[in-house]
Amino acid sequence: SGIEISEMSYIIDKQRHIFAIGGGFIYVNDDETKIIANSIESKEEIDLNRAKEAKRRAEQRIKEVTEKTDLLRAEIALKKAITRINVKEL
Repeated sequence: SGIEISEMSYIIDKQRHIFAIGGGFIYVNDDETKIIANSIESKEEIDLNRAKEAKRRAEQRIKEVTEKTDLLRAEIALKKAITRINVKEL
């Protein structure tokens, strides 16, 4: 199944681990789950200032659309940045 740009968490030994996923695929069977992600970052790996700057740039590209603007790419970048910010601020 496909995975959208989203937050993911799992619990091991009563400790929650949170990640930002940049899309991908998940495969589940009886005894194993595999995730193949386009990108994945733990809360600890996310640079909040960098994520906020990426959000600002994506919003600016969307706001000032020209014929050279790849709107879909800008929207994806915005969604990734927002997800990263949300994960970091949890």
